[in-house]
Amino acid sequence: MATGPEQITRKRLTALNGSVMEWLINFASSFDPRTVDLALMAEDLGLGSDNLQDGWGTAIKIEATSSGFTLRSAGADKKFNTKDDMVDQRQLK
Repeated sequence: MATGPEQITRKRLTALNGSVMEWLINFASSFDPRTVDLALMAEDLGLGSDNLQDGWGTAIKIEATSSGFTLRSAGADKKFNTKDDMVDQRQLK
């Protein structure tokens, strides 16, 4: 069964959310969320580069928030912060 880019993206965002949490637990004793990116986390966790792209081939971004983080796909238009973005958020506090 073939899956479309939306399903691929949702699956990757969910998996990355868990991977970010794993990274925070294992590697982030003195972590400043403004300085961490997914490439660093992927290297530490042994994730392949495909896991860092959405279903349209655009890199997924991590954004620190005041209480956690957001993973963001640019969506089908490949432009961030537009209405078709797909996001997955995690509250840490």
